[in-house]
Amino acid sequence: GGSVSPSSVTRCSGSSTTLSLINYRGSIQWQDSVTSTGFQNIATNANAATYVTPNLTTTTRYRAVVKNGVCASVNSTSGIVTINPPSVAGTASGDTTVCQTANSVTVRLAGNTGTIQWQSATLNGTFANITGATTATYTSATRLNETTRFRAVVTSGVCSADTSNIVTATVSPSAIGGTISGDDTVCTGTNSTVLNLAGFTGTIAKWQYATSSNFAGAVDIDSSAGLTSYTANNLTATTYYRAVVAILSGIFKMMY
Repeated sequence: GGSVSPSSVTRCSGSSTTLSLINYRGSIQWQDSVTSTGFQNIATNANAATYVTPNLTTTTRYRAVVKNGVCASVNSTSGIVTINPPSVAGTASGDTTVCQTANSVTVRLAGNTGTIQWQSATLNGTFANITGATTATYTSATRLNETTRFRAVVTSGVCSADTSNIVTATVSPSAIGGTISGDDTVCTGTNSTVLNLAGFTGTIAKWQYATSSNFAGAVDIDSSAGLTSYTANNLTATTYYRAVVAILSGIFKMMY
């Protein structure tokens, strides 16, 4: 009866393969089966030593029935074509904005078919595999210093890989409070002192004042947002001032 070669092969869904019958004597009738039993004759192009399967979507077994003259038919050994489903990347989620000083980012993948390999890249960088990031949920192990993109590459068996959409973790720089200049000693009652803020990073959210240096009970100054200088007028007691600087891009990090 001979043997089917290869005896086992794996293909992606929608692919065909070529099988050969070796070490046989007689005429050939190829058969197929989608179960371990129940072989049936293949109707067309199935009488030569080489058989090309149709494009398969289901794991299928093949064998040949060999008959030599008046002798009884003999079955060959069987071969199996294992079919892997196509790779499906699914959908990645987890777009976020985080502060540079301390952050941890989690991204998730859903609706995929196949094994997962997460990749990352900076905003203008090249994607590279993240070591050990092979599950549907990935949490960054180290703090991100700059905006980083994530995606998943999904591979089902021998099928070509499929790549998910990109998820972006936008990293906002930390706010820097800066330095106020303009310390002054004035006479109580009628006075005016200009305070200037320099060396800050971020947006000036507001100015505040208090009568103690620890700013207990600090009072917000109306309409002071965005001012790089503030004029204190007509003070009757020693007064302390500060500016609140923030990074405003989805998060709110205050620096004093």
